[in-house]
Amino acid sequence: MVSTHTQDQLARLLRTFAKGEAEIELLRQTIDRNSGFESYTAFKRIDRHDDDALSTAEVTDFLK
Repeated sequence: MVSTHTQDQLARLLRTFAKGEAEIELLRQTIDRNSGFESYTAFKRIDRHDDDALSTAEVTDFLK
């Protein structure tokens, strides 16, 4: 049996994830309304190794 304290912590964690996902969805919708944004072009710009996958190093380099 899981303690009440653990249940509360888990509920708080799940609420935090849900809030983050809601914020991300708003950002997705904003990007979607921008007709000039092309997701594939953005992906290829970050994919420096041209292997159709993003590594943490590629994302970090892009953000720098």
